[in-house]
Amino acid sequence: MSTDSSCGSSDTGALVRPILVSDESRSLLREAVDSSCLELERRHGYVRPRRFLPGGQKCILKDLGECGDRKCGNYRLGKYAAVRPDFLKFCVDHIKAFCSKAGLVYCSLGSGQLLFDWELLEHLTQKEGMHVRAIHLIDIAYGGAKHRASAVRAQRVFAGWFQERAWEKGEKGQKGRGCGEACPVRSFLSASDFQSWVARTGESVDVLLDCDAVSARKKMDVDKFRLSVLRAGGVCLVLSNPAKRIAIHKPPGNGTADTVGLRELVQQVYRRGAWHSRASQKAETTLQLHRGRGKPTPEETEATQKKDVHGYERLEQSAVELPAWYQCKAAAKMPARPSQLPPLPPSETFDEDDDDD
Repeated sequence: MSTDSSCGSSDTGALVRPILVSDESRSLLREAVDSSCLELERRHGYVRPRRFLPGGQKCILKDLGECGDRKCGNYRLGKYAAVRPDFLKFCVDHIKAFCSKAGLVYCSLGSGQLLFDWELLEHLTQKEGMHVRAIHLIDIAYGGAKHRASAVRAQRVFAGWFQERAWEKGEKGQKGRGCGEACPVRSFLSASDFQSWVARTGESVDVLLDCDAVSARKKMDVDKFRLSVLRAGGVCLVLSNPAKRIAIHKPPGNGTADTVGLRELVQQVYRRGAWHSRASQKAETTLQLHRGRGKPTPEETEATQKKDVHGYERLEQSAVELPAWYQCKAAAKMPARPSQLPPLPPSETFDEDDDDD
């Protein structure tokens, strides 16, 4: 079996061959992050860390990247610069609420050049004290006929950051010198490949990240995929374009994976520099209907009330026991000028999140 990711491996679940990251390079970069000195730039069509750190040293993660489309609602260097940092906090809060620190199994769909994945996992391990047991990365750019050399290199650097000794363990059957700290990173070219791998190995995931992965979701039953790869109790975190973030939970249950179901916890959209819950969006849409062409018909009103994300149940606070975190952090804060939005009906009010950025 060929497992050399530098050549674009097409093997399902192949271990990624890491590029060695020295302790010095890792330490220098963490110092830059801690002092808010890690600068980003648009280079070769992607948003990437600058080639050199402020002190003049080479940046070991300069090959990581994310979408550089200036028209994208999630573009980090434009007017939506707050979207991805806010989504990072959103992910961290949900992972802390629903996942154990003992050994996280993480999967990223459409992970591309992995800048956001690195930010999230680095925060979880260094700031929250979580241990990541395994990482699974899904993107067609990692191998086969459509592989991209830049994506493969980013994947290898990413693997080197998190598990430079795990390759030796997989290749030679020996324990690495990391005393259990090595974290295997596996590569998949499609969601169906990973879905089949999970069915075969039984290794479902605690966290499924879907960060602006539009192309990876094409021609697939995304609901079925999420249901089949998430473990009971796991969480799926979604960022789509235009900026919208969703948290989906697979609650523990006594049934099989096909009967437990998924529940949408939060869905928020980014408008006018702030995050708004679906309730406020619905109220504004209703107001526009009133102003634009008169009162909506009873059919429109009924459709609006019943509308929900396909395949998910609405989360009822009275019916499902949630962690204490969710009792006080149920939605995003209101916009800076609440008077711009119409008052919400009593049945659609939501609490303000004092901790939101």
